[in-house]
Amino acid sequence: MRKRILAKLLHYANSCPSDGDRFYELKKRLLLKYGTYKGDTLQKIEKPCWGEWDYMWHEYGGCEGEQCTRCCGTGVFQTIYHRLMKFEFCGFHFFIPEGSTSIPPEDPESVTITGRIEHQDYGLWSSEAELWLYLLAGEWRQFFGQFRGSFYVNPGCYPLLRTQKILAKVYNFFRNLRRNIKWKIGKVRDRIWPPEVPF
Repeated sequence: MRKRILAKLLHYANSCPSDGDRFYELKKRLLLKYGTYKGDTLQKIEKPCWGEWDYMWHEYGGCEGEQCTRCCGTGVFQTIYHRLMKFEFCGFHFFIPEGSTSIPPEDPESVTITGRIEHQDYGLWSSEAELWLYLLAGEWRQFFGQFRGSFYVNPGCYPLLRTQKILAKVYNFFRNLRRNIKWKIGKVRDRIWPPEVPF
């Protein structure tokens, strides 16, 4: 039962994690512990050419087609191949990047994924699931670290996001109060001990 809950939360949170590095560390640990390894696969990502950098306007000038010096008229600036480890976790499929290279594979048919992996948009449920995932996985540091920010929560059932919004306001209130107290103490200190005036 716990594995199914973690898999469902991981599926929702994986669509749009707020803190990528920490989330993907947890994702890797959960999949290596509970997931079933299904082999490796190759992903091909082609980065489009934006042309030369314009130092006057501080922007890319756009690809000039056959006259472009960055892509030589191909329209593709760089092609990267990612080796992905495929896992199945309670009916959900996940991928973990294992390595990247710009060298094309010997067998072009080994590339099974072209372009970026598109995830379904779950809106605020993704952020809610990420908080629950940190909570149930025992990642207390990440869990409490997320409460410093807040989301605009529409009417609905988002218990942790609503708690996060309240705690973020309380945190900001005490932070501003501390800042104001320090400023007032500094003003009083200047009155008691005025700066020395050289003669």
